[in-house]
Amino acid sequence: MKSAMWASSWRRDSGSSSSPASPMAPTGPRAQDRELRTARGSTAPAADRSSLRRAAGPRYAAAMGDIDEKISEAIDKAQESRLNGAIAALVAISATMMALNNVKDGNVVQAMQQAQANGVDAWAYYQAKGTKQNLAIAAREQIELMRDTAPNAPPEARVVFDKRIAEYAAQEKKYETEKEDIKRKAEGFQKEYDELNRHDDQFDMAEALLSLAIALFGVTALTRKRWLLAVALVFAICGAI
Repeated sequence: MKSAMWASSWRRDSGSSSSPASPMAPTGPRAQDRELRTARGSTAPAADRSSLRRAAGPRYAAAMGDIDEKISEAIDKAQESRLNGAIAALVAISATMMALNNVKDGNVVQAMQQAQANGVDAWAYYQAKGTKQNLAIAAREQIELMRDTAPNAPPEARVVFDKRIAEYAAQEKKYETEKEDIKRKAEGFQKEYDELNRHDDQFDMAEALLSLAIALFGVTALTRKRWLLAVALVFAICGAI
């Protein structure tokens, strides 16, 4: 009886030990690690997972806020760079216009000085002709007086008196004609001077407007006020025109 029971138990043990492992069952250390992680994940409470999600929410919002701030800063810097570039270009154009105005104004001033000098010379010449005319008039009148006060003068002397009187009368007419021509030239020089003076005033006003525009461009670069840029552009355009 004991021998039969021992044989039966031996067969059970041998059958269990000789049975092959299932091909689907995981084996090895990696499989054990996966089973351990799966067990840990399955045993993690739902409250912990929800708390992790809630903790990740503020961090995500903070990260997105930092990104938005950086993007805004980049846009502001780009806008400032564009504004500074536009201001620099406008300042360069205004300075170029001022330089050209200064050159043109210098030429106008030289022309004014020349016209003024010509006018002064013309009026001086006019006065010289007037002086000669007065001398001719005085000489003619003196000879006429001498002729009239010498009724008993010989005919030859009276002929000489009449000849000299005619010469001085001709000189009077000549000087009068020359005086009129010189007067017209002097008045022309004066008109030229007045016209050039008007252009000189315009160039001076343009220089003042461009200087004011450049100053406003500088203030715009510091304050970032676009309405100041518009005002400066108005002054610059008026100065350029």
